[in-house]
Amino acid sequence: MARKPSNRGGTNLVLQYFIDHPNVEVSLSELSGATGLDNQHVRNAVRYLGQNKTDRLEEIHAGLAWKYSAGAKGKRLFEELATTKSGDILVQDESGTLYKLEEM
Repeated sequence: MARKPSNRGGTNLVLQYFIDHPNVEVSLSELSGATGLDNQHVRNAVRYLGQNKTDRLEEIHAGLAWKYSAGAKGKRLFEELATTKSGDILVQDESGTLYKLEEM
């Protein structure tokens, strides 16, 4: 059975564009042009980000424009980078700051 292609790379491209353009209304056509993704992939990425990764995304015009709030509190996106020999997990936040996770 063939696997469905992942849009993870597209989601990362869209998120990075929002991070690079905080507090600015960004249109579907702008995201599509900047990321090289078609409109449907952009919409899927934005939907995924809004549902799973960040609450900093505000929909301005349904399916056509969004704004990413840089200073908003709430969910933060972390990317897992590696696991050390001792079992610690290294992650990086949206701004590039590195963290070591520890079990509580």
